[in-house]
Amino acid sequence: MRLLVFTDSHGRVSLMRDALEKHPEADIIVHLGDCERDADRLDDLLKGRELVQVCGNCDFAAQHPLNELIKCGDVTVLCTHGHLERVKYGTQTLEEKAGQLGVKVALYGHTHEPDNRYENGLYIFNPGAMQDGAYGAVDITDKGIICINMEL
Repeated sequence: MRLLVFTDSHGRVSLMRDALEKHPEADIIVHLGDCERDADRLDDLLKGRELVQVCGNCDFAAQHPLNELIKCGDVTVLCTHGHLERVKYGTQTLEEKAGQLGVKVALYGHTHEPDNRYENGLYIFNPGAMQDGAYGAVDITDKGIICINMEL
């Protein structure tokens, strides 16, 4: 299963469209906030794929949750923007939340900086800001998990 991960698009819908066209193999599209409404403008490219969205700190009056869990077989993925976990000051709170929820992958945004680490049994992944052409993929298979930073 492949998750295509966007965050911090801030109105740059055309960049998300370009990434979606490059990755028709993606099963689930994830938008981690800022501006989560941008993903609502991708319906014609989703082609039946699931869209998971969470709110960021710039998503005023948004209708989506602050956090979302995705179940991929026996792997659970936490999706959050990261502002409530104060990720600009480090990922400790995010890692603690992931531990409490028993997830294997924690996806976040907010910092606009890519982050791709595996620590203490947890994949910690920030694809970087879509407004700058950065995005990512998470491949989850029976052989393992890999997080991939990408750029347009």
